[in-house]
Amino acid sequence: MRVLIIEDDPAFRSILIPRLRAVGKSERVGPLEISIAETVAEGRRLLTQAPAYTLVISDYRLPDGTGSELVPLATGPFHLVSSSPATAPGASDKWDMLWALDRLLREAAQCQRVARAARHRRRPPARFGRAPGDTTPSDTAPDHARSATG
Repeated sequence: MRVLIIEDDPAFRSILIPRLRAVGKSERVGPLEISIAETVAEGRRLLTQAPAYTLVISDYRLPDGTGSELVPLATGPFHLVSSSPATAPGASDKWDMLWALDRLLREAAQCQRVARAARHRRRPPARFGRAPGDTTPSDTAPDHARSATG
């Protein structure tokens, strides 16, 4: 699972990353590949690279803008956090989010499973009947072409 953390506060990152790894291990979501960005520009650059991130956690206030600018670039769950959510529209409290990481990781894992299933559904359906080059009669042959025993 790929996780992007967009946070300019090294002290908060030093708490968030080990907690994220511990919760990821206890939730059995598989290995976490964590990337860090400290600015909106870095976040934008990372979000536009492939493959997509399964989960994005972004601070609302960043040195060069707000994390909300990056929401349209995310393909999975995007969680906007702030140390003062009352002044950050759409953001939840940073410290409360630390205790909700299990829910965030489960949600991201579910989104990942749904996306994977959707990719499989886009494949063309298997063809039934004769394969190219197959000369054996199939059930789609006209009645008069079938044997009297079949």
